[in-house]
Amino acid sequence: MKNCKVMLKFLLFFCGCSLAYAQPDPRDSIILESKTVSPGVGSPATSVRVWITNKDTLGAVSLLLQEKSLSGDAYMTLSWPRSFSGVVTTLTTTLTNYQTFFGGKYNSSSPDSFSLAGLFDPQNKLATIEPPNTSRKAFWEIKFDSVRSNAGQIELDTARIFENYSSFAGYKGTNVKVNFVKGIITVPDITPPSVTVTIPNGGEYASKTCPPFTIEWNATDNVGITGVEIRLDRTNNGDFEEQIANLSGNPGSYDWTPTGQNSTSAKIKVIATDAAGNVGSDVSNGTFTIGNNCYQKPAVGFDANKDGVLSLIDAVLLLSAVHAETNDGTTNKEYIKSLLNAIFSGSP
Repeated sequence: MKNCKVMLKFLLFFCGCSLAYAQPDPRDSIILESKTVSPGVGSPATSVRVWITNKDTLGAVSLLLQEKSLSGDAYMTLSWPRSFSGVVTTLTTTLTNYQTFFGGKYNSSSPDSFSLAGLFDPQNKLATIEPPNTSRKAFWEIKFDSVRSNAGQIELDTARIFENYSSFAGYKGTNVKVNFVKGIITVPDITPPSVTVTIPNGGEYASKTCPPFTIEWNATDNVGITGVEIRLDRTNNGDFEEQIANLSGNPGSYDWTPTGQNSTSAKIKVIATDAAGNVGSDVSNGTFTIGNNCYQKPAVGFDANKDGVLSLIDAVLLLSAVHAETNDGTTNKEYIKSLLNAIFSGSP
């Protein structure tokens, strides 16, 4: 039993030492930049900086990365095939013998992986080895061709490709595991909401004595609308000095009880805001009236369906409107008679 206990203690000690030995030295690290970038394309659209720290002299640095969309549809792309210099801007004169960028597993869809490697130049060893760095040293910048326009976050983390992994190699060629600090790339939402005012859009009558008057709009956004503000311009001067409502979300309509001064040249402005603070808006195409009547009698011969022709269809539409807007649910017979006379004879 005593021998078993001794053996158990030895195994625990040995396993503990093995596990401790397997951990990378804290002085050896590869650090990827975390940043916010704008969507777009270019040469490059964006660059991600790579820093290193190393306790010993290096003969090679291997960087194997996986790119993954964390949220939204954010993604950065690299065209393939590419040379090493087409992907990386070197920020040091060391390890100048570069392997070709390997993008065989890179197809511009999440998740994706690729590898980069820089080695010492055997023709000029002393000038191109990487000396020890106790503080982080700017080493490379990875150049991406495009940043997908939809908002979200992208993760750049270490990866295993064909059983290889991100590592250092000492001057004599011994591989050294590294601590890896992944990069988080944030692509902000810069797309404003799209807004269209549908009612009022010209010719409507908003009654102060027989409310409500329903304001309607269509609004969309690539991420989501968080709030809508409705403003009123009574004089069609473009100021929209009066706030009618400030609404959460995007209800699409609002029942308004008009107050204040009457107007024959009013317009409505709907302003939508998304979660990123982007703002989109639209204004009534034409003016509408604010008044005291319970309904507005259209001009005789009013073209209700706006097809340029007076017809029975216009009569039906106009009669329906009159019936719906009277207080007691009845229609004005004399008014209806004048509308029909106008449609069939062209005069009251």
